[in-house]
Amino acid sequence: MNGIIVNVCTTVWMMTVVGSVLFGCWGLFYRFFDRPGQIKAVYYALRLVLVFYLVPVATLLLWLEDYDFATDSTEGFFFTFTPGILQAAKWASWIWLAGVSWMLFSYLRELRGLRKLRKSCEEASDSQKLLWEACRQELGIRRKVSICQGENLPGPLTVGVVSPAICLPKTADYTEKQWKMVLLHEWKHCQFHDVLVRCIAAAVLCVHWFNPAAWYLFEKIKAWGEYHCDYEVCRYWGDGKGYAALLYQMSAAEKLWGPRRFQTNIAYESKHIAKERIKRMKRYQNMKRQKTSVAVVLSLVFLFAGALTSYGAVRGAEQGYELLYHATRVGQEEKMQPPENYLTEYTTDTVEEGIRIEVEEDGVTTYSTPNLDWTLGNNTQKRSGLFYMEKGGHIEVWVILDPSDVTVTVGILEPDGTFRSVQGRGRVSHTFTLDQSGNYRVYIENKSGKTVTTHGAYYTY
Repeated sequence: MNGIIVNVCTTVWMMTVVGSVLFGCWGLFYRFFDRPGQIKAVYYALRLVLVFYLVPVATLLLWLEDYDFATDSTEGFFFTFTPGILQAAKWASWIWLAGVSWMLFSYLRELRGLRKLRKSCEEASDSQKLLWEACRQELGIRRKVSICQGENLPGPLTVGVVSPAICLPKTADYTEKQWKMVLLHEWKHCQFHDVLVRCIAAAVLCVHWFNPAAWYLFEKIKAWGEYHCDYEVCRYWGDGKGYAALLYQMSAAEKLWGPRRFQTNIAYESKHIAKERIKRMKRYQNMKRQKTSVAVVLSLVFLFAGALTSYGAVRGAEQGYELLYHATRVGQEEKMQPPENYLTEYTTDTVEEGIRIEVEEDGVTTYSTPNLDWTLGNNTQKRSGLFYMEKGGHIEVWVILDPSDVTVTVGILEPDGTFRSVQGRGRVSHTFTLDQSGNYRVYIENKSGKTVTTHGAYYTY
């Protein structure tokens, strides 16, 4: 369980580092390519950033680099921890889980509100249905998308991921051309799955609520989803001035909305966003259509450049973790070292009769950390999973016993079957110098007549 806690914390930490670095790269990419013809590429690149916030690419990369398939073991410090790191990880995990729970609650509450809003809408008017059918035929739309209208809608919005619906304001006073612009904009949200993308962005925000970059990313996802659809409308109609006038009209009605953190509709009450969208209309009016292939290529170029930068960030984070590991390990050694080095090392090649042997699954410790948090019944010997060591290396073992007045045997099982061990009570710490190469196990043997709980770990170098 301790290994899982530390691994979850480090994985979230690495995802937030890589995602933030890639988001920073997108900021440079956006400033360079935010010009006529590149809107689609910028938006697609921004979507790619979401993946690195939710997929533990860095952790998988480090694991593959440190994993030795021949010996089924890992090297390096990123998959080990000290008691100091463990204690910090426990506190951090509780705080993180509390934040995730609150964010999920807020998000689900917003989704419930949108579901109620959708149910409160009624069937669209005949004129709206006719306009929608005309748009479907004109644009060649085959996907089933329902339309409805509502009394309390300040502006049009799209809801639903699997079965999208376009909700239109019943009281809106639009011309026929404006209605077509509105329907085209909403259809583009459906075509490019913007509602799903915003839900994924909300999931990123739930996981990385502590990261200001994640909050900024969420706002950028919403804004660029609008810019992209605005671009598509202007490209089709070629009337940036008329579309800007429509945005002004919609913005006035949307002031009735209160701020909603997880808003999945296109309505933006922010004056800054509305002004930015209108400002872009002048540039979009004469913008040439960009081929999807060009957008994909530019997005892949961004991904490659961002991946190189993220890799550097991962290596830096790993080095930082190694420094933390050594710093907390030294502190633990000073705290755990017995006042006198009274432990004598014993050697044997057999296990006493009547001792029950429990063996951890090979490779278990390599996936998390080599900790020795075990519970041993009387006359029990428990062994760790196999790990490979070279001749001349060292295995350092320390354990805290509960109860502290019992004596146990702590040792290693060498590749040739020899048992090397020390005996102690309370706190036991010993370093074994290795005289052969091969697969080793660490073990603890309890013959005290009581059940013993151990807390500790072993380090290899």
